[in-house]
Amino acid sequence: MKKRCIMKHLITTPYSRIIRRNACIVLPIIIMYIILGPIEICFGNQAQFMFKWSDIWWEFCTVAVIGVVLFSIVMMLIPEILRHIIHTTIFAVTIASYIQYLFLNVKLVSSNGDRINWLSADMKRLSIINLCLW
Repeated sequence: MKKRCIMKHLITTPYSRIIRRNACIVLPIIIMYIILGPIEICFGNQAQFMFKWSDIWWEFCTVAVIGVVLFSIVMMLIPEILRHIIHTTIFAVTIASYIQYLFLNVKLVSSNGDRINWLSADMKRLSIINLCLW
């Protein structure tokens, strides 16, 4: 009976709420940049790589978990008002990154080693749209 009370206390303390909130804020952007980016590169170029995603997935997941834990610990040390500003900024960057990742990068050329003409009309238009979004 004593263990249940201790566990309930640990789960409902203000620090655990801060840690959970920090993790929820940073987890989507960490998943997007640390896990989904390498997955896309790995699956899109399987023929060129000498390894498979099943060989390296645990490294990216380890980095993601360490990133979430470190972010949560650092954010606990920051005053509450500054923490809310940082949370809002991270959330805005996450939403902008998500929109750019899903909708704005559909006409990018394949990265197969060919020279890319960044001054073409299509690339300029995409650059302006991305700049306005950010």
